[in-house]
Amino acid sequence: MTGLALSPDGKTLAVTADGLQLWSTTTGQRIGGPLPAADATGPAAFSPDGTLVAAIGSDGKARLWDTATQQETGTPMTAASGPAHGLAFSPDGTMLATAGGDGTARLWDVATQQEIGTPMTAGPDPIYAVAFSADGGTLATVGGDGTARSWDVTFPAGLLTATCAIANQSLTPRQWAGYAGTQPFLQVCPAS
Repeated sequence: MTGLALSPDGKTLAVTADGLQLWSTTTGQRIGGPLPAADATGPAAFSPDGTLVAAIGSDGKARLWDTATQQETGTPMTAASGPAHGLAFSPDGTMLATAGGDGTARLWDVATQQEIGTPMTAGPDPIYAVAFSADGGTLATVGGDGTARSWDVTFPAGLLTATCAIANQSLTPRQWAGYAGTQPFLQVCPAS
């Protein structure tokens, strides 16, 4: 067994051991079979509402499964260029953070499985764990060098004004999604 996570309601246990399996804490019985396409060998985490479970595979990719249907949802997210060691959902369930053996932490949009921003690089040593603050504005990481770090992951104040000043034009919806992740699309510059 290499990882486990308890659902928010305490009724389901996710276990990674040569795959990802869900177990009922009430009956002690496995719920269904190993989840499809689950080569999960690392940590697991439930979304705050318990509808999704995430796990990292031996390929360093994080995957999401719908807990009701036990079907993989979306596309795998490359958590690291090599092994990945940790993951955590944001308190509102919109982001997933991954901890990589390459010394990076990455943020992912849960709805689209697209990376948000650029990787947060702590150095050459692996990052082993990630955790969000209660308000979701800070991500904490701990690495192989024994250092704990905090990262501001809030949507930057004044970004809209700065974007308009730099680009002198609004972002397209696609560009917005690439930079702003789950934030609702906004017309950055006033219409001319």
